[in-house]
Formats: sequence, C-alpha cells, structure tokens
Amino acid sequence: MPREKANVEALLAKGIKVLIICPQGGGEVVLEVKHWNAYDPAVGRTILKDVNFNVRKGEIVGFAGLMGSGRTELALSLFGNPKGYRINGEMFVRGKPGHFGHPRDAIKGGMAYVTEDRKGAGLILIQDVKQNITLANLREIARRSVVDSNVEVQIAEQYRRSLNIKTPTVEQKVGNLSGGNQQKVSLGKWLFVKPNLLILDEPTRHRCRREIRNLHHHDAACAGGYEHHHDLIGTARSPGDE
Repeated sequence: MPREKANVEALLAKGIKVLIICPQGGGEVVLEVKHWNAYDPAVGRTILKDVNFNVRKGEIVGFAGLMGSGRTELALSLFGNPKGYRINGEMFVRGKPGHFGHPRDAIKGGMAYVTEDRKGAGLILIQDVKQNITLANLREIARRSVVDSNVEVQIAEQYRRSLNIKTPTVEQKVGNLSGGNQQKVSLGKWLFVKPNLLILDEPTRHRCRREIRNLHHHDAACAGGYEHHHDLIGTARSPGDE
C-alpha cells in the first residue's frame, strides 16, 4: 500500500498529492531535495516554492497534480534545468551535491527523464525500435566510434522482452507502434542509460503501470508525475489487482 511522504507541505499546498510505492524500498537515499525554489522568467512568477522530499533506492515516489501545479516544472528543474528557471535550494544525488546546468550533466550524474511528450521530444518516430532504445547511450554499444549493430539488436531485444513491447521486430519504425508501446520504447531508452534515478512525466498515460512497478528490477529509484491521482493509485496496486 502507498504511504504519505513526510516533508512535502509545499507540494500539498499547491494541490499536488504525494504517494510512495515501495516494491523494494528502504534503501539508500538516491535523491534529496531541500528548500527547492524556481522562478520562471518567461511568465514572471515563482513556480516552485520551498519543495522538500527524498527518494530512496527501490522506491517509486509519485506526485499527482493538475496541469499548472508544478509537476513538469519540478522534473525539468531537477534534470538539468533546460527551461532556464532561476533556481535556489539544495539537491543531493547519492549524498553528493548535484546541481546540473544541462541535461547531459544530469545524465552523467545518474539521472534520466522520460518526457510526457514522447512524439515531440522523447522519440524519433522515423527511426526503428532498436535505434530509439540505444539512442541515449550509444557509447555502450560503439566500437571505435562505430555502432555494433549486433549488440544494438541484442540490447533492443532485451528491453523488448522485459518491457513487453509489442512489435514484430525491433527494426519496426517507432511511428508504426501504438501509443502505449511507444511509451515503453521511451522508457527502455532511458533505462538503457542505467540511471540511479528515473524521472517520469505522465508515465501511465498509455498504461505502462506494470512496467513502472517493476522498475526496481532495473536497480533504479523512480519519481513520477501524474495529472490524475487515480493513475498514481493504479500504479500502486499489485499486478494481481489488474
């Protein structure tokens, strides 16, 4: 069963509900955020104020709030701040200070981010499944700066099976897949980075609940943002409840 997380008054005040799912929780603190504030110069106002929470290894921490409540803004501010928010506060990744000035720095620091906009920012629809899954970690499969196509297929097949991606072949164009299977490809892409912390924005929009609950098998803590609290509660259910 989910339990409420302490020290999230600022999130609750903005209408964001917070639940924690602990498939294998209780491990080391992977991410800790203290007195986190963000000002968005594009709109001329503070969008996050005094946010405090932590995520432990094996936990899935979910934030549920409507559009405009700060879910996506919180995720982006942690993952390299690509929107250029003015941020102050403290963030620790596995006990070490972790302010990241660019998403690539966040990736090097052990973080990954699965965007809600899979078509516009998460996937290359004209490329195939294997190319998308390996895209964020090409160094892992390259030999002398050349991608090893055999290894690429092996890695893609591994994630196709573990995430139950329904495709006749990993050489199928991602644009031909259903929305749910595209979401799983996006998830596999960032799992292949092998992060300590995986941030997901609207992860269950296309019903990937079972795959998200099983993320502890990939040895990653997880923080997810949900627009509707029933999606978050649905993620917390055991597989037998579905």
